[in-house]
Order: sequence, then C-alpha cells, then structure tokens
Amino acid sequence: VYARWEYVDKASAAAKCIWSVYPNGTGSAEVYKNDINVPPSFVQPRYIPGSQNKFVVLATAHCCYHGQYGTVIRLNMNKYIRSREPMEYITKEVDATDHTVLTWPLSWGKGNTYRDPYPLSEDLFLVSHKPGSVSMNWWEKNGYGLYVLTDDNKTLQFYRDPAISCWAVMPLKARPREPIAEMPLDPELASQEQAVCTVNDIYYNMENVPRGSIKYIRILEQVPRPWAAHKWWNGEGYGLSHAAVGRNTHLGLKVQWGIVPVEKDGSANFVVPANRAIFFHALDSNFQVVQHERTYVNYMAGERRGCTGCHETPDQAPPIPSTVPIALQRQPSIPGPQPGDTTGRILLDYEARIQPVWDKHCISCHSGTSPKGNLNLSGTQSGLFSTSYDQLMDRRNWLLGFYIDEDPRNPVETTKYLPAYTMFSNCILLKMLGVPVTLKDISGAPTYLSRWASQYGTKANQLMDNHKTRFILTKEELIRVQNWIQSNLQYRGTYWGRFNSSYKGMPDYRPKVTFDQAIGSVRPY
Repeated sequence: VYARWEYVDKASAAAKCIWSVYPNGTGSAEVYKNDINVPPSFVQPRYIPGSQNKFVVLATAHCCYHGQYGTVIRLNMNKYIRSREPMEYITKEVDATDHTVLTWPLSWGKGNTYRDPYPLSEDLFLVSHKPGSVSMNWWEKNGYGLYVLTDDNKTLQFYRDPAISCWAVMPLKARPREPIAEMPLDPELASQEQAVCTVNDIYYNMENVPRGSIKYIRILEQVPRPWAAHKWWNGEGYGLSHAAVGRNTHLGLKVQWGIVPVEKDGSANFVVPANRAIFFHALDSNFQVVQHERTYVNYMAGERRGCTGCHETPDQAPPIPSTVPIALQRQPSIPGPQPGDTTGRILLDYEARIQPVWDKHCISCHSGTSPKGNLNLSGTQSGLFSTSYDQLMDRRNWLLGFYIDEDPRNPVETTKYLPAYTMFSNCILLKMLGVPVTLKDISGAPTYLSRWASQYGTKANQLMDNHKTRFILTKEELIRVQNWIQSNLQYRGTYWGRFNSSYKGMPDYRPKVTFDQAIGSVRPY
C-alpha cells in the first residue's frame, strides 16, 4: 500500500491518493481518494492486520506541514469508494479541510498534530503525537513523543525525548510472514519492456454511450520530469509549474504512444509500454474523445492485466459473457498512428504540430498589427510560448468549464467523474467535420451541464457562420487539432532545454528532440 501524488488533468486537491501493488510491482490498483477533495492529502497508509479491507492513513493539507503532519483516519473500504463514507476519523479534534492549513473543529485539542500511524489492530495504534498543550507549532523540534492511540481517541504517552522529536514508531516482534501474491510475468514481453492490457467491455459502466460508437483507444503517458532536466536558470516556470509545459492546463508533460482498435463487442487487447504512467482516451469514429481517463496506471514489464470497463468500482462485477470477447481471440494490437501521422509515438508539440495548421489556414487574416477579431495566430515566439498560443489561452481562461463538486451522497467534498460527451469543445470540431451535432443535454446527464453545452454551441455556430467559405481543414489536420485540445492544450513537447525567449540563441534553446529522448532521463545535448 502506498501514497501516490499525481496530476493527470485534474486539480491538485485530489492529487494524493492511496494505491496498492504486489511486491513485484504488478497489479497496481486504486484503494481510495482518486476523486476525494477533502482532506487534500492521504499519506503514510498501512493495512490493518487481521481486518477485512481496512487501512489507516494520515490526512493532511496538500502543501505545508511537509505533507507529514495531520489527523489519523481509519478507512473501511467495504463501503462506497466514490464518497467519504469509508472515512472514520480517529483523532476528531484535528482536520485537514484546506489546501494549506490544518483546522481544529472541536473545543479541545487545539494545536494537536499526529504522524506515522502504525496499526496494531482495528482499534489500537502507535503514533507520533504533539499535544497542543506542549506547543501550538507543528514544527516544534522536540514536540513529538510516542503514544498509544485508541479508536475512541484516547492517547497514552510511553516515550518522549526532551531534546528531539520521536517519529516512525513500529513494534519489533517475530511473526509469520504473509503469503506473497504476485502476477506471473511473460518473459518475451518483459524482454521488450512491454505489457498487455485487455478490456472486456469498454461500455460497461459508461453511461449514455451507444454500443458500437467507440472505435479506438488512445494511449498516452504522463512523463515524470527527470532530475537532469532541472532548471538551474530563471524564467522557466508558469503558475505552479517549475517547468511550464503549457499555460493553465496541466503540470506534467504528455506524450502519445498511439491508438488501438476496439471491437464491436467493446473488447480490446493491446500492447502497452511497461514501467510508464499511462492513461487512455476512448475515441469514436471521428477520433473524438468520448471518455477521458484522469489518472494513470502502471504495468510492469511482462505483465498481462485487464479491466472490466470504464470507472467500475470494486463492488461491481459485469455479467459473464456468453462467448469469449472478440479481442481476446486474437493477438494483442500494437499501437499505431492516427490519420495524418506516420507513427503512433508522437510528441504533443504545439510549434511542430499545431502552428503549421494556423500558418496554412489562419494567419492571412489573423496576424499583423491589426488582426481580424483581434486574434493573432502568428507563431512568433514570445516569453515561454508564442503569440498564437498566448492569445488562444487568454480566450480559453474564461471558458475553462465547470468545477463539478456535486455527488448526491456527499454534496461538497467529492469530485464527480465526468460523464461521457462532456468535452464541449468537441462540438465545435464535430461541426467542422460536417457531423450533425445536437447541442443539448445528453439523456441522463446532470442538468447543470446544459448551460455549458449552450455556451459552447453558440461559439461553434459563430465559428462556422463566419468561416464557411474561408477554409476547410483536411481530416488529418482536424484530427491533429482536436488531439491537441483533448490532450489539454500542451505547448512543449519536452522537458529538455530553455524555453524562455530571452534565452534565444543559446545551444539548448527549444531543442528538437526525439520521442525516446523526450521520455528519457538522460540529457540529449
């Protein structure tokens, strides 16, 4: 069991969640909090020995407190995973309800903080604890002693050093070793640093999506930033990002591994890269995103593992199919290119992939000192990005969309999974493809989506009315643009090099790198 800190097209409040994995790294699976906003962070997870699917965690703020001081929570994962129901506060006098600070909601225990919970049983724990009576400062260097904690929130100190704080307590006692469960690994796949993913039925648990409408799965990766790409110079950050790959979009670099087919029964069987943080888009016949995965999954080299459908929870089991899924009757698909690309492995590089489309179709009107519509789509490099990118992102910011914080069972502190067809920018692209689009609520979708559908629909109509005779994007160009939009508007294709235009002329300024260099950890120059 481990705490995972991730950013895949979601806000930072739900970024620190709990996952599990077998000892050899296979079988990674969410335990809890992939869509829970409050508390912001779960860390220091441990399984409670002898329990039925229960864990203890430390809940804390997203930042500050070094991410290691907070309140103790017991998780009962026999309860509904997409809610706060599994959470049982042990130390009720402390809570983490804010991005940056702890709170003390009760009349007693002001300043109490905890860390390093170690379960002895379901109702007995060892912890490091600083009472507020000792100090109100969570950083007090000698404030933390070792305590026994009961599930009715009683503490008993059994050790304290007056000079230093004492942390990470655990008992030393011989015990039988638990059985080690591991998934078998395919040596041939492992030798190629590959794994295989299977999907039984992509439509399972995906509401309001007609069968037969999903044709492909797009495979993407969120690339970790290597230490060798650390920025030792100024001017490369934007917002919360130390190495800005985009503007107000996402914090981590994305690359694309290609697309694979989905069979008519909803099954898929395909090769994925091993030891990578990958995630998927479900695509229709126009290569539009029907559903977007906003988390990632890891496969070990040689691993073969599948999923049931989309967003199913552990308590859900699909009906047993009457026949073997079609995709499992053949060899796994190899990720391949979309129309217009020669390879599936591409860098989502705005300058290389998107600006040429604007140059061909747009800049005759939208450039210069007085561009039409006050929209300049020229590719002049400026600041961290370019003129066209900055202008498009300025206009995007007031249409960022809706913040969904509604769940019927927990109305404030969870984030709903977005239903299919809620990327309303797709409406514009579909109209440009000539596909009939009805801009209204999808049957069964939440009613609060209607205002966003109409707003994007209006923009789509304006775009088409004003450009009917001016340009026609090819299918390949349109797929390229929508791919960029659906991958959340990334600018850079790599972490490597300097991007601030003040460094123009330097050898490492906006370098052109290969796919392997972009995902690698060794500086390519």
